[in-house]
Amino acid sequence: MNDGGQQEKNAEITDTGAMQTIEPKTFLKYCGLLLSHISASCKLFIKILEKKKCPQRNAFLPIIPNDIKENECPDQYVGTINEIAGSSFERTEINRDLQKEYCIILVLESPHIKEYMDEHNCSPAMGTTGQLIQKGIQHVTNKEQFADYGLILMNAIPFQCSLGVKTSLFRTNVFKNLWDNGGRQYFVERLKKIVRPGDIICNCCTIGVKNSERKQGVSALSDLVWDALTEACKENKRIRMTHPSSWRIGKNAIYSSFCDFVKKHSSKAKK
Repeated sequence: MNDGGQQEKNAEITDTGAMQTIEPKTFLKYCGLLLSHISASCKLFIKILEKKKCPQRNAFLPIIPNDIKENECPDQYVGTINEIAGSSFERTEINRDLQKEYCIILVLESPHIKEYMDEHNCSPAMGTTGQLIQKGIQHVTNKEQFADYGLILMNAIPFQCSLGVKTSLFRTNVFKNLWDNGGRQYFVERLKKIVRPGDIICNCCTIGVKNSERKQGVSALSDLVWDALTEACKENKRIRMTHPSSWRIGKNAIYSSFCDFVKKHSSKAKK
């Protein structure tokens, strides 16, 4: 291959300027390569630390990823608001031909650890996050406009950006790397296949950066996702919300995002 051809091939993956067509299989291949290379490097580093009996190894080991999950976490339909309230999610594949009701599409940033507890059946919003969503969503069940809405859970990047360790260590950088190398387009394409007129999209992605960094122009993960939502769902109602991990009982402004959301949209939802 000549230099021009090689540059063109590289651009398919790495160009982050103007929007370009990146095939899903190209992005998925890139995800697999990136995560597998990181995993191999971390395992090698751990072996070196143990072999050399590095005195700092006990400080290093807890922050070195050693169980990175490389498989994709699928988007899921989990039932109607009425069905979910006081119960549990009935997780199924998304099929809008069967799931004809309007839906609230709740977008998170990426799966973490609990989402992969069952390696053969990973799901979005497992553990505490899922429990808080089930409890928080009850704030819309007594609103006639939302009781029969379905709930869809999806991750903007459906891969383990945290690498299976504390999210403050790697999650934001890995997310942005994947986002800039086809992840944004992959998210937009998935969303366009799912969304229908009348659906409401909730951006529940975490900020992922410090406020001081944000003031200096560093993009928050929630801002990146919001821009993509605006492109993909111009005709749908969209709302920014806090990450479900903040929907705690017994604190001020309990589930404030959903409460404010209902007050703002309950009289307009089906117009």
